Amino acid sequence: MYNNFLTYFRTSYRIIIPVIAIFILVLVIPQFSLFTPRAADMLQTHLLLELFAVIVAILIAVVSWHDQHNDSYAQSGILLAGFTIVAVMDLIHALTYDGMPKLLIENSTTRAIFFWLAGRTYVALTLLLLTLPIKLNLSRWTWLCIAVLISIATFWFGTYSLDLLPKTFEAGVGVTIFKRNYEYLLFLTDILLATIFISRATLQNQRQSFAFATSCLAMAMGEIIFSNYKAPSDFLNIFGHVFKIVSYAFLYQSVFVAAIRLPYLKARQSEARFRSLTELSSDWYWEQDSNFRFTMMSQNDTGAHIISYIGKTNWDLPIEGVSTEQWAAHHKTLAQHEPYKDFIYQ
Repeated sequence: MYNNFLTYFRTSYRIIIPVIAIFILVLVIPQFSLFTPRAADMLQTHLLLELFAVIVAILIAVVSWHDQHNDSYAQSGILLAGFTIVAVMDLIHALTYDGMPKLLIENSTTRAIFFWLAGRTYVALTLLLLTLPIKLNLSRWTWLCIAVLISIATFWFGTYSLDLLPKTFEAGVGVTIFKRNYEYLLFLTDILLATIFISRATLQNQRQSFAFATSCLAMAMGEIIFSNYKAPSDFLNIFGHVFKIVSYAFLYQSVFVAAIRLPYLKARQSEARFRSLTELSSDWYWEQDSNFRFTMMSQNDTGAHIISYIGKTNWDLPIEGVSTEQWAAHHKTLAQHEPYKDFIYQ
């Protein structure tokens, strides 16, 4: 376990150290309000930041959707459902912000905070499920239906049943003790998740696990920032969204690497190994396109001959010893994409 943490620091310190330094700087500098005389500018800035986060969450869900279809990653269904819900929560959070047009009922800071906390909670639950040794063999449509149902239920509760929860914000005072403690709980959860991802990293999934860990650490720092603002226009509230975006970016990187980039690199490595084996063989290997023109040849013949063969078909070459009937039969075999043998020529 110690070696894992040491390796994580060696590979990630260029990112972790600047992020921690910025986090400390944000907490130390005197706090101030942004856009106080320009409320519309604040709403636009907040909406843009949230839309960016929504787009990244959607990208994670889309990659997981196709990865679930290919069945190449056992946990892709959890990511698909989790980040579909998160994308919906982040979007509703942006649309229910105080000052935005009414969404079924009047918007308020309390309502926006509920959907904010819901989104952060679903992110934590999604990552927590990834750390558990479970594999739910559900179709991607089932995962998507689960996400839709949870999103609808959460939206309904946050629209018509907020009175059942303790207050999270008081005008002129700021966030309440309940909201602050909830953010601290999310902070501890994110730190725990980062620890688990680092400790369980293996050579096969090290890059992905470390990206998950960095995402959790960035999200944890964001939770601390969001636990201290007094007004929605405070610098802390706006800048905290930057940590959220950084966290989402590392999540997307980890999902993209696992689902697309690594399999592609492995395929290229496999192809390279195959080509190296053919070069060592005493046989002659080649590839042709749909028009039967040579696109690749092994190096068993001389280089000059190979260069002259590329882009040509068998019958374009100065071949001897093949009759017209043999060429016709060979053409027919190729057109039907059938294997052939004993086609001898000079």
